[in-house]
Amino acid sequence: LFILVVVVVVIFVCLLEMSGDSWNSEQQRLESLAYALEVNCAAHADREAMVFVEEGKRWTFGELNQAVCKLASGFLGVGLKSSERILLVGFNCSDLAVSVFAVSRVGLVFTLASPMLLKDCLSLLELINTIQCKAVVFYMTEKSEKYFSNLAHLIPKLLSSSDEGNGCLSSPCLTHIFVAGPGQINIKGAYSLSEVWNSVNEVVEVQCKPGADDLAAILLTSKVHGKPKAVQLTHYQLLKSCLIVGSELGLTDPTEIVCCVFPIFRGPAMCIALLSNALFGSKVVYPAEQPLPADMHLYFDQSNCTVSNAEIVRFEQSGMFLTEAGCMPIFFPKMAPCQKMTISVGKVHGNFEIKIVDQQGNRCRSGETGELCVHTLAGSKFLGYVVVGEEKNCLKEENWIHTEDLATVDKDGYVSLWGKTSDVINRKGTLLYPHMYERHIGTLQWIQSVQAIELPDAKNGENFCICILLKPKVEVNKDMVINKIRSDCSEAKLPPIDHILIMDEFPRTIAKRIDKTELKKIAKSMI
Repeated sequence: LFILVVVVVVIFVCLLEMSGDSWNSEQQRLESLAYALEVNCAAHADREAMVFVEEGKRWTFGELNQAVCKLASGFLGVGLKSSERILLVGFNCSDLAVSVFAVSRVGLVFTLASPMLLKDCLSLLELINTIQCKAVVFYMTEKSEKYFSNLAHLIPKLLSSSDEGNGCLSSPCLTHIFVAGPGQINIKGAYSLSEVWNSVNEVVEVQCKPGADDLAAILLTSKVHGKPKAVQLTHYQLLKSCLIVGSELGLTDPTEIVCCVFPIFRGPAMCIALLSNALFGSKVVYPAEQPLPADMHLYFDQSNCTVSNAEIVRFEQSGMFLTEAGCMPIFFPKMAPCQKMTISVGKVHGNFEIKIVDQQGNRCRSGETGELCVHTLAGSKFLGYVVVGEEKNCLKEENWIHTEDLATVDKDGYVSLWGKTSDVINRKGTLLYPHMYERHIGTLQWIQSVQAIELPDAKNGENFCICILLKPKVEVNKDMVINKIRSDCSEAKLPPIDHILIMDEFPRTIAKRIDKTELKKIAKSMI
């Protein structure tokens, strides 16, 4: 009996130590992007880490680590310092991927942005000044060269400390501009990124390494419903977010191979693809520089990818990605009923908490429509938004993020989204909820898609406008469709509609989502 008791105690102590080691191991993995990558580079040095098909580049984890350390030393060598902010502008390419890890290694705070930003120079300048960038890197490739055609004209103006002759384009906070690209880069005032690489003779040891609670990135929210916000996220929040989503996708096995067809300047792609290199030691294949290439299925088969585009699309399209949370706080369980998948975006993950509140901030009952609020990731604190160079915590309540999404939660915990709180239309003091009309009108046999929007009006305050797309090859009288919609809404006791517009297509963002801001402009011009 004594021997049995001793054996049980020894086993119990061993289990405690194992669980403690496991917990400590996970905590260490979530310490920083740089530390997580170093661990996997050391463990899998000879295994492939990244493949860029269009560039013809293949890097092992050992080679990736060498590239990251060298570029990090180069950034320090040109005068950049820990905690300063850097903007990375480009589509998927090897230089961009390495830069994310390199700047994280030396404690620089990165922001990812689309090259489409260069279409509007003032928007670019506003972003640089808002997040107080010390440096910008433009990643120019042969296929994306058209987006960067004005760089030679733009860069000298951005770097000028004087407004003389430069209009309003000068940025007082900006000190360094780098350009990565094919061939020799020779733009006045800009460093060539290849020069930064080649200037390093010896890798510099980083003196002040970032920690879990240090600011890692300032990510931009989607501009589907208006102007993007700049959200501050820590190393822990980024890595824990990747751990949550990656575990659901089965990436915990380092032999998994991810095929990334989305741009990594978008939160979900960065979370699922780029960070999985650092956290799980997964191999990531980038088939093409620009998103969703036509022959992406061929790359998937040729590269023996195990995590399909369909899986990533499922997370992208069916769940709810919230930039402020760093990942998807709401998505479908693996065995979710098909019926729930057609009417909701999933259930809240165990590391998050949600609530639905009315306009007065009171909790709504099950099935009632209100604003969706998400509690920040367990074990972390929301650092807030960046507004005109200042960190602004816009939380109405401590660690509760008010998403501005209209939502309901059913008795089984499934969340349905019905638009934005800003979409609610105030017509002469009457609140109109767009989703009520969209659900009702969308059932008509000729309708392919419907969007309800508000338009400013001097008399009513806001007018209510319905925009519809008819199904292709449907021959129907447009006036009859409009009259049918009005009569059906009247029978359903819905308030009257001011305008009904039949369109050929809806404007969409690069992420293929309907661009409500642009839709309102088009509707206003049609009326």
